[in-house]
Amino acid sequence: MIAPGFEPRFEPEGQTSAHRRWKWRVLLAFCAFYALSYLGRFNFSLIQTAVIADMGITRADTGWINSWMFWGFALGGLLHGRIAERIGYRVLLLYGAAGIGLFNFIASHATSVNGLLVPWALAGFFGAATWPRAWASSPSGGPVASGAGPSVWPAPRRASP
Repeated sequence: MIAPGFEPRFEPEGQTSAHRRWKWRVLLAFCAFYALSYLGRFNFSLIQTAVIADMGITRADTGWINSWMFWGFALGGLLHGRIAERIGYRVLLLYGAAGIGLFNFIASHATSVNGLLVPWALAGFFGAATWPRAWASSPSGGPVASGAGPSVWPAPRRASP
């Protein structure tokens, strides 16, 4: 039973049909972008055997190439939250998309292991920009550290602001 006055609203007040269409376009565009972003991150794993055969390198070499990409992603994950607070999430998302595309293109023209390592690591770094809120913080330490929000860490183990 729903209390009187608290019926769910499926149409927020003042929302026009043009606004609803805009929201759907943004949602679908972001879904397409994020799907392509994942393809950019994991495409090397799919073609690993072809790269081994084509370049005459070992499976261990391709493992190093992939690990550099994930280390680049980890470093980007640590930095992009703070950067996004300074320049905005949308701007960082655009830089991330452009970086993924550019460094995937550069990596596609590599002819050696060393030619793949750096562009692939940078593709990982820019790929982390597509999820900047994961590491976003604030001067107070964020809602988890300040105790203002839900936390997975007990209070004594949280960083104090």
